[in-house]
Amino acid sequence: MVKEYGFYKDAERGDVIQKEDCLWLIRQYRRVIIWGSGNLGSTLGKCLIEHGIMIDAYWDARYETVKECNGVPVREPLKDIGSKEGLLVVFCITNAFVIPRLYQILAEENIQYMEGVYVYQALLCPVSVDNSDIRECYSRKECNIATCKRQNNVMSRTYDKKEKVLINTLDVYLTQKCSLACKYCYIYTNSYPQEKRIHFDTEQILRNVDVICEAASYVKRMVPFGGEPFLHPEIEVIVEKMASKKNVGTIEVISNGIFSKSDKVLQRLKFDNVRISVSNYNNALPENLIKIRENNIERLQQLGLNVIVHNDTPQWRKPGILGDNGLNKEQLIQKKGRCANFRNIGTMERDSAETLVIKAGRLYACQHCDTMYSLGVVQDTEDSVNLDKRRTSEELAKKIKDLLHKEYYQACRFCHPSIELVENAGEQGMDEIYKIDGGKSYDK
Repeated sequence: MVKEYGFYKDAERGDVIQKEDCLWLIRQYRRVIIWGSGNLGSTLGKCLIEHGIMIDAYWDARYETVKECNGVPVREPLKDIGSKEGLLVVFCITNAFVIPRLYQILAEENIQYMEGVYVYQALLCPVSVDNSDIRECYSRKECNIATCKRQNNVMSRTYDKKEKVLINTLDVYLTQKCSLACKYCYIYTNSYPQEKRIHFDTEQILRNVDVICEAASYVKRMVPFGGEPFLHPEIEVIVEKMASKKNVGTIEVISNGIFSKSDKVLQRLKFDNVRISVSNYNNALPENLIKIRENNIERLQQLGLNVIVHNDTPQWRKPGILGDNGLNKEQLIQKKGRCANFRNIGTMERDSAETLVIKAGRLYACQHCDTMYSLGVVQDTEDSVNLDKRRTSEELAKKIKDLLHKEYYQACRFCHPSIELVENAGEQGMDEIYKIDGGKSYDK
């Protein structure tokens, strides 16, 4: 059951919220269950308990190994619910891959839920339009900076420069090499032929970071991206460039933890706004890779870097197939209009998207556009912006806005969104349905 609570919009806008208003709403329910005992669920549950709200139970897919959280039992999700009357589920799952399906399940079960991220923003978030210092966001493990609409709107209201563009997340590709071969990689890494599994040129990456930061009023989150970014031979040089930009918020290095770098190199990543997010696919990996990952995490922590170690990921979303979906122009326009990359940004500045992508001198409106172009499935360069072309920052900002406002992209023809879940996140291997056979391309 989907219900929009009054404080949601205030939380999203970046306004200061009266804590008691949120707590009063929660107290109207006889039973409260928190779905997710990870960083967000644990932190939020502790806060609710401190405010006198009893937590009936936690739900977590890891219930067999995680027995309790904040002294509250952890149970299998959706089992032995009892009466649904007076029941509220505070939804604290932050894994974007599984959220759509879990929301669907709650609706099918007619269970009332409240979005934990908004509850957190009402009760615990220190950032608002009255206090736009986002330094605390860098280290708060319970915050998902990637999807935080509140921070988007605070920055939009703070950096109101209409001749420039506000960027939510900017993935900057360092490499198409990876130390894993995840069967259901959402950027289809296994589909790339060996000759395309390359590191990208450092000097070009540095130039691209310079020009995009000139065109942007603010970049909330910049991600040195891969593949596995730590495989790039000059990751430290690139991160240092990113950290030097005054209009970049968080720099988040997303790693599987399986790499080899010296302490000297790792120390050069130590900046206040750089955090290293280490994924957890241990359930799918052999012992030798798990040992490498755990040793690297320990080294990063000993060196004093800001490290977010994710809980094990029990489920993953299966990416869609790569074939032509056969949609006509009107259907493609509607498809882009429903796309979460453009619809769910939450910012009051319309000239933005959830994620933009830089790869090899070009900027793409979404990860799927980049993937389809890079794999050779789509060859329309008008669906991207050439960052190596000489332009003023205002001209580039306009080109980016024009790209974002296109009715649809040729890559939309090969987009098949899926909410099908696979039980073993990070499973290694290749599924035949993601093979590219010479790359059937579409030209305008």
